[in-house]
Amino acid sequence: MANQLSSYPILCASFNQDYSYFAVGTKLGFKIFQADNGRVCYERDIGAFSIVEMRFSSSLLAIVGAGEQPALSPRRLCLFNTTTGVPLQELNFLTSVLAVRLNKLRLIVLLLDKIFIYDIDSITILSTIDTVPNPKGICAFSHSLDACYVAVPASTTRGSVLLYNVMDLQSLYEVRPCGAAGKTERGAARWWLLPRGGCCCREVAASRGCQREFLL
Repeated sequence: MANQLSSYPILCASFNQDYSYFAVGTKLGFKIFQADNGRVCYERDIGAFSIVEMRFSSSLLAIVGAGEQPALSPRRLCLFNTTTGVPLQELNFLTSVLAVRLNKLRLIVLLLDKIFIYDIDSITILSTIDTVPNPKGICAFSHSLDACYVAVPASTTRGSVLLYNVMDLQSLYEVRPCGAAGKTERGAARWWLLPRGGCCCREVAASRGCQREFLL
């Protein structure tokens, strides 16, 4: 079994939005598993995939090839229907697709220095965002329609993050420093944002232990 697994290393893995399923992409193809029992629900052996993203529990997948076969270019995003087993639509880009996020209304595609936001039903481009170079495709996405945000690096030097509302199609603010430690009169501090509450959380490491504060 170990030799079999090493022949087809995992290239990507992701849960769907409600964590009831997860998808795995390998050099051989991709598989969809039920999260509660690990049962394989769908599999397709057609080549290497670097991105496999689900849309909740629907038959829609967003898949991107790893570039090991000519037909599976990393610059092409395929919207794939697992019920019919055929592509619904393909989107081609000038550079490699580094990350894909989606919910019931939006499709988010990250390239090296751009983000494309689509209406997922019509595949119409709603907005294009220029970003700093992001070669690892780092992003965080809140799929909730009530608080639908994408967060991406805003600087290559400051460690700051840009928060963008993908429903209203507008930048909210830049958070900085992100994940960086600072100093307070009581010791070192780490900051991060809680978007739903519109507040910032600070964790202070003092001599008597760690204390968290929420700043409105």
